[in-house]
Amino acid sequence: MSTLRDRRRQATEAEIEAAAIDLFEEAGYEATTCDDIAAGADVSARTFYRYGVNKEEAAFRSAKRFDELIGDALCERASGGPLTPGAVEDAIAHLLAESCGEAWMVRMLRVRRLTSHDPALRRIAQHYDAECVDLVVRRLSEHDGARPEDLLRTRVTVATALTVFRAALDEWIARGAGDGAALIALYRKASAFMAVR
Repeated sequence: MSTLRDRRRQATEAEIEAAAIDLFEEAGYEATTCDDIAAGADVSARTFYRYGVNKEEAAFRSAKRFDELIGDALCERASGGPLTPGAVEDAIAHLLAESCGEAWMVRMLRVRRLTSHDPALRRIAQHYDAECVDLVVRRLSEHDGARPEDLLRTRVTVATALTVFRAALDEWIARGAGDGAALIALYRKASAFMAVR
């Protein structure tokens, strides 16, 4: 159960993230400063830095949340044995179906749209994408029942499924986005191309 302090912190983090995304959409990543983001979120620069963020982290908090939730889902699915490509695909599709209307997911998708035409943000997104694979593989390797000899297979499975997801997400954005069901359908279709099941 979260405390009032936790809820306030989460609300402030969401305001900072939303302000960063708004400013990146209006002025671009390079032209936006941390002070601009703090002012846009109606917090002091001191408060902004107290949350331990820089301007790139300010906009990618929801992406990190997505990565953590994928890690949770995959650890749960790995409990029954080796993780399969189909299990990773199902976990991602399930998370999308559960979260598409949530404010944090909307912010994550807005940032992904920005990366399609902002080279600096695309580089940052690629860094976070690689970190996501490392995070998930590390968590699975620490999970009960994970065998060291399965780590390469796990890394390939997770990296492939997440790359397919990112490609589907980019295609969804290029087509003008749409609803969550359209994104899930594109992801399933892209997964079938790779025969990841």
